[in-house]
Amino acid sequence: MNGPPKQIDDRLFAMLHARTRHLRPGDTIAEPLTPTSIYHLPDEPRPDRVYGRIANPTVQAAEARLALLEAAPALLFSSGMAAYAAVIMATVKAGDTVLMLSDGYYAARNLMDDILSHFGIAMESCPTADIAAASLDGVRLAIVETPTNPHLDTIDIAALSARCRAAGCMLAVDNTVCTAVLQQPLDRGADIVIAADTKAAAGHSDLLLGHVASRDEALISPCTMQERWLAPLPALSMPGCCCAAWKRSICGLTACAPMPTALPMRCSATRLSARCAIRACPTIRPSPWRPCRCVCRVS
Repeated sequence: MNGPPKQIDDRLFAMLHARTRHLRPGDTIAEPLTPTSIYHLPDEPRPDRVYGRIANPTVQAAEARLALLEAAPALLFSSGMAAYAAVIMATVKAGDTVLMLSDGYYAARNLMDDILSHFGIAMESCPTADIAAASLDGVRLAIVETPTNPHLDTIDIAALSARCRAAGCMLAVDNTVCTAVLQQPLDRGADIVIAADTKAAAGHSDLLLGHVASRDEALISPCTMQERWLAPLPALSMPGCCCAAWKRSICGLTACAPMPTALPMRCSATRLSARCAIRACPTIRPSPWRPCRCVCRVS
């Protein structure tokens, strides 16, 4: 993308009006749902209109909205773990080492231990508290979460990205908890963003979705190959997932998408609940599992 990244408010505005500013008389306000596996093929078909596994108009529309929010090319996957797998397989090879958090999301470590280790990819890990000083010698890719799941520990992305650049190591940041609305890792120097949009973005209720974003063409291009050839997006179900997720949360495929208010409203509700709980219970104390936890015994 050309020029410096826009501020998040400008990105949100551009995202919400990405479709409406191009509407013609008679067009649908909502993005059309396109459940198809095949397209009519002329003599010289568009590269993205050859087969449903390669691309889908509804999925592409959601990716375009998400790209405006991330200020970077974005790719959707069927889950956050599919996004993790795409990033790792696109950036490392046999003999490489991936650094992960030992107290981060367990499924990401399981992916490395149970599957990718069989392909000669090694994993090193360290606690979040030690990542600022962790050795990056021989590390090809560092994957961190901030805030982490489940402890909600935070990491200085800018400082870690500077260390990674100096060591010749790529940095991927899992932005699941905050989403691009509240935190922009790419602006802080991260090479790649991974997110499980199933959770904060879509409400962690009735659908699975994930995405990858990067401003480095050398990184996003191989991830595109993972999306295209391994088909982590089920061709017929993903358009519906995209519509459901983005209408009510992040990328709003309708003109009056609620995303700019939905996530802030959840944050406000959490702060209000915490204040009420603290006032009502003097025994609340910090917990490594949640920002605050009541330790009263209820009979």
